[in-house]
Amino acid sequence: MGRQKQLSFITSGDADGKVFIWDWRNHKTVAQWKAHDDCVIYTLWHPHEASRMITGSWDTLIKMWS
Repeated sequence: MGRQKQLSFITSGDADGKVFIWDWRNHKTVAQWKAHDDCVIYTLWHPHEASRMITGSWDTLIKMWS
């Protein structure tokens, strides 16, 4: 799970390869998409660009998203 320092969003991934962005203030999902073909094992906000995140999966891929 990743947490964005400047805003109120956290991220998570699931066993089906989906990534979720949550607004922790109101406990709502604000975005979700099929990011990988296998289990998402980590999500991370980019440390210098708040609009980007990185995901990794058992499908052996690391992806950057905007």
